[in-house]
Amino acid sequence: MTCDGFRILTDYIDILANDASTPLWNPRILPRPLNTTMLREIRLAGFLSGNSGLKVRGGIDFSSDGVNFPSASKELGTTYFNSVGWNHGTVWHDVWALTGVTRQLFARIGVQTLTNSGTRTEGAQLRLLVEGKPFWSETMTFGPRKVHTRGSTTALFCPMSEPIQATRIRELRATVDRSTSSGAFSTQPGWQETDTPEDPSSWSAVTLFGSATTADGYSPGTDFTTITLTKRYLRFGMSSFNPAPIGTTYEAGVVALRVDVRD
Repeated sequence: MTCDGFRILTDYIDILANDASTPLWNPRILPRPLNTTMLREIRLAGFLSGNSGLKVRGGIDFSSDGVNFPSASKELGTTYFNSVGWNHGTVWHDVWALTGVTRQLFARIGVQTLTNSGTRTEGAQLRLLVEGKPFWSETMTFGPRKVHTRGSTTALFCPMSEPIQATRIRELRATVDRSTSSGAFSTQPGWQETDTPEDPSSWSAVTLFGSATTADGYSPGTDFTTITLTKRYLRFGMSSFNPAPIGTTYEAGVVALRVDVRD
């Protein structure tokens, strides 16, 4: 997969249908499962040949190991095609937004089929064009910078980045490297948003993400957090406060923050 995505055109494959109301899953269209780690959207087109009376739509199913696919397939769109020749795909399907299915590390791309009428088995040959778009992603690093508390249990947000255009950002993951702290105060990554970054009073309330920690050291990010932005700019920083029993002393430390973002 490149930064521009991928296109896979299969050879002719035999497909079957045996019912007009219950779709039949034909899964083995591609030679191997796709890794979904960076796969955001998918679009299908098909060339039907020798159609004896069936109709086709795209489908997908998932697996944690790439071998066992225990769950039912999920349709990619509701529209079937049955015309002999090329049936061009126009709709991109968001793999991460599919409902009624649990997305896992591996996916098979196939087709669901119905007969045009009745329960007689029908067959056709199909060439499938599979197009995929990856996530747009970027890694941003900030600091090392001093962060500190108010000397109370009320959190203080210490911005660590300049305003960043937020148009494409939909998911975040934070990695924190904290050192030389004066005490076991709590720190956690956060973000704010605004339409007017030049106005210091316009920044929104802080939204936390990632994990809180009271210890120095390296805390790698694991899971992405989905966010909903309503403004054009955002900035990242650390939220810090004194948890009990530290008390009211002024606490400080040095933090380096890495944020992985993707759409």
